[in-house]
Amino acid sequence: MPVKNTQNDFQKQAEEVVKKSHNKKVYFAIAIIFTAIAIGMFLGIIVIVNNYEYSQVYKNLLNNKKDAATEQENYYDVLEKKCGDDSCCLASLKYMKENNYKEADGNGNCPGGFKRNNMWCNTFSVSLKWCEPIKKNSTKDEIEKIALCEKIIYKNSKDRCYYDHAMSKNNTSLCGRIVDNVIKEDCYSNLSEKNKTDMPIFWALGSEPDSIPISNTTDVLFTTMQTGTEDKANKIIIEELNASGSVIRIIGNLNDNGINGDLAENDYVYSGTFKIGSLKEGNLFFRAKVDFLNISESIYTEKYKFGVTRFPIGLYSSDMSKVITNSKTGEKMISNEVIVGFIDSVSPDAIENIINAVDSEIIGIIFSLNIYQIKIFDTGDATGVNKIINKLLNYSEVEYAEPNYITEID
Repeated sequence: MPVKNTQNDFQKQAEEVVKKSHNKKVYFAIAIIFTAIAIGMFLGIIVIVNNYEYSQVYKNLLNNKKDAATEQENYYDVLEKKCGDDSCCLASLKYMKENNYKEADGNGNCPGGFKRNNMWCNTFSVSLKWCEPIKKNSTKDEIEKIALCEKIIYKNSKDRCYYDHAMSKNNTSLCGRIVDNVIKEDCYSNLSEKNKTDMPIFWALGSEPDSIPISNTTDVLFTTMQTGTEDKANKIIIEELNASGSVIRIIGNLNDNGINGDLAENDYVYSGTFKIGSLKEGNLFFRAKVDFLNISESIYTEKYKFGVTRFPIGLYSSDMSKVITNSKTGEKMISNEVIVGFIDSVSPDAIENIINAVDSEIIGIIFSLNIYQIKIFDTGDATGVNKIINKLLNYSEVEYAEPNYITEID
C-alpha cells in the first residue's frame, strides 16, 4: 500500500508540472502579442507625427512661395515706375524680372548671392543698376545630404542637420530651411563672419555704350567697382584681348578721382573714357588688370565682350499711335514691332538674312542684352505680330521672339 500511494503522488506532481508548463507558454504567447501591438502603435504615432510635420512644412513652403511671389511683383512694379515711358528701360526691366535680377543700392552694391551687371540704356537718363544672380550648381552630394535632413522627424535635429550642412558647404540658402529662429540667426551670422575677407573684389567690367558702329571711333566709358577692402588700388588698366584671352594692347587707366568720366571721387567705382574703333564687324574683348602695393599678384576681371556692329545701336523710339491690345490676353503691344534674340554663335550676315526673309527691318539693338528691335509690316492688330513671331521661331538661330509689349503705369 505505501508503494501505491507514492506512485499516485508522483503522477499528480507530474500532471501539475505539465499544467504549469502549458500555462507559461500561454502567458508568453500573450506577452508577445501585446508587445507587437505596442510596437505597432508606437510606429504608427511616429508616422502620424512625421506626416503632420511634413504637411506643415509643405504648407509653410507654399505660403512662403506665395508671399515671395507677391513681394517680387511689388518690387518690379516700383522699378517700372522709375522707367516711365522709356522703352529701353522697360525692355531691360522685363528681362531682369524674368531672370530674377535685383537693383543695386545707392552705392552700386549688390545683395548676397548677386553680382553687378554694369549694362545700362543710352536713352535712360537715370539708368537702373542691375545685380544678376550668382549661379551655383548643386552637386549630387549636396542633394543627397539635403534629402537626409528632410527625413529627420524631430525639428531640432532637422535644424541642426541643415545648420551643419550650411557650414560645411558655405551655403546660406540652407540657413533659410531652419525653423528655429535662434539657430537660423546663428547660421546666418556665422556664415557672414566666415565669408569676411580682406582681399579686394572687383566686379565685372561694363561700358557705355556696349557696342559701336563699324569704322566709327567712339568715346566709350569703362567702369568696374571694388568691394571687400577699403585699401585703394595702386593702378587699374584696361587691356584689350583676342578671342583666346591673350593681351593685344593696353587701352588706358581707370581712376576713382572724379575725372575722365569718373562720376564721383573715392566711391570705389573706377572709370575711364577711351576712344574705341574697329574696321571689322564682330566682338572686341577687354578686361581690367588691378595692382595693389601690398598684394604681390595682379587681380583680373573676367573677359568682357564688346560689340562692333552694322545695326543701329540703342532702341528706337516706338510710335505710340501703333499701340494695340491683344483681345485674348489684354496685353498692350506695338502693332508694327517685335523683339528678337539670337543664339550666341549667329553671324551678323545670318541675322540680316533672317530678318530680310520675313520682310522686316532691324531698327535698334541692345548688344549686351541680346535684344533686337524689329520693324514689321503693320496690320493694325495682333495678327501681323503673331505671324512674324511664328516665322522667326522656325529658325534655329533665333533664341526668342515676342511682341514689343507696352506697360502702362497708373
